Amino acid sequence: MESEYKITEYTYRFLKEAEKVFHSGTRSGENRPERATKGRKVSDKEEYFLERNKTTFLGKFEAAERTAEEGARDG
Repeated sequence: MESEYKITEYTYRFLKEAEKVFHSGTRSGENRPERATKGRKVSDKEEYFLERNKTTFLGKFEAAERTAEEGARDG
């Protein structure tokens, strides 16, 4: 019950804030300085995500390779 209340409260706050933004009158980026850096933040996150996946993939690949080598030696 409490989580439903929180979801409703957050939804209400979001809609109220969105209404303020849409009715502010100006649509230029002057009032939103974070917009210029937002694209770079996404790129940093994407870069981190890809690097982490690459590391995970290479680790799994190397482990599988070692297992195959051990199997070849034993067999």
